[in-house]
Amino acid sequence: MARPRKVKTNTNNTNNINNLNQNQQHEENQLNDKFYIPRNYARSNIQPLWATKPMNSTSKKYTSEQINKMLLNPYISYKELQNVSNYLLYNSPMYNNFLDYSSNLLTWDYVINCEDVDSINKTTAKNRYYESSKTIYKINVKTVFPTLLKRVLINGECYFYHSDSGGNSIIIEIDSAICQLAQIDENNIWRYYINVSLINSLKLCEYPKEIQDYYQDWIDGGKKKDRKIVDGIEMPKYIYLVSNKGFAMFSHIKKTQHDYPYFASLFEDLNNLESDKDYMSEYIKESNTKLIHMKVPTDKDSGLPLMPKEIIETYHSSAKEHLPSNVAPLTNPFEVEGIALDSSQKTAINLVEHSTKVVSQDSGISDSIFNASSTLGLKYSTLADASKLYPILYYFENFLNLQIKTYKCKVKFLKINQFNQLEWHERYYSDLLAGGSRSLFAVTSGVELYDIINLAKTEEVLGFDDLLKPKVNASQVSGSELTSKNGRPEKDEDDASDSTNTEKEYR
Repeated sequence: MARPRKVKTNTNNTNNINNLNQNQQHEENQLNDKFYIPRNYARSNIQPLWATKPMNSTSKKYTSEQINKMLLNPYISYKELQNVSNYLLYNSPMYNNFLDYSSNLLTWDYVINCEDVDSINKTTAKNRYYESSKTIYKINVKTVFPTLLKRVLINGECYFYHSDSGGNSIIIEIDSAICQLAQIDENNIWRYYINVSLINSLKLCEYPKEIQDYYQDWIDGGKKKDRKIVDGIEMPKYIYLVSNKGFAMFSHIKKTQHDYPYFASLFEDLNNLESDKDYMSEYIKESNTKLIHMKVPTDKDSGLPLMPKEIIETYHSSAKEHLPSNVAPLTNPFEVEGIALDSSQKTAINLVEHSTKVVSQDSGISDSIFNASSTLGLKYSTLADASKLYPILYYFENFLNLQIKTYKCKVKFLKINQFNQLEWHERYYSDLLAGGSRSLFAVTSGVELYDIINLAKTEEVLGFDDLLKPKVNASQVSGSELTSKNGRPEKDEDDASDSTNTEKEYR
């Protein structure tokens, strides 16, 4: 039996046709996909997660029993807890208060130090310091980092990618569903893997080019499932180790593959609180409903109604139609006894108050934050709350230090919060008079170092010292200056006698 002949085809033409068909299909899918957003649509300092939008869990309601089971082993149930976090994000005002308060509590004031300032000349140190401050300034620390911190608190684990091109610094969040922690590199950056087989090809254009290129190589290679060796570790080819432009942050700073939300321990209490609020609302509505009894006349001997059923129903419907919504008619031949519901209503209200206190206590955030009862208690509470967030600064410092590594400088965040910033600013001013650091005094004013340097240069060029002369008082001058230009007017010769002696003459 003769073997079938192989027909030779032009490989290039076939590939071109396949690519053309794929592009046409891709464009059609984009048009049909109502969630698709073009690549160049309004990029900002923090890229909105169009391609990897978090799952909207508002359609699914969780019970306290379900949440309690998840918390028995949170590192295994991290995905479910992340869904609960998103559910509460849309449904719990108190949860949003906790997130906004915690993510915006720090001032993000920082200083920069040159590593080898003693071994280099003044010009080199000056240039390194200036370029370092400029690099950090482009990242927009005081605006961007609070948003990143909030995402970490909500999700527990976040995977970011720093894109710095054309003078713009953009931080993109990658969906945690396709990522996992890989390693901590020599720069103390927590790097991560991406499973490119889980990427939606329709949204590929929203990912960084580095990830796009690897995804395309994997597709062109036939989506092979064979394994490769990366840094001595064997893994499938669809797993990609992102470069040091990618960095991960975990809320509990634990070296595990995944992490769970920061406030997960409060989820059961928060869920109970929302349930109690719904219960109270419905209970109060029911307890405030009034009944109007329309007694049907009956025969004294037989007890039968004296009116036909149709007429009774007509009267009942007419009364129901004309009464307010919180008033209901009750039509029957029986005696009705009223029962007061005030005590039960108070119990429902107390239940909500109890749940609120439980959530506040379990959160570790003092209720004086939102309902201040004492100034001293508020002060200590904010210090305690801020101290819980200081360890997370570890991630942000390592990320910034990587950006300015070539300038041999390092950044250090100050442990200052929004409530004691003025106190530290005044303290550094007192230290300044005794030879303390000018940088510490300047940055605690709420201005970034790059702005401080440029403002000082601008004021020097414009001659602000000559334009804005301070008013001199008598305590700042002495001698001839006091009598010639400032201070008290000089006495006349007739008034030169001692006033004390003059006073004694009248005694």
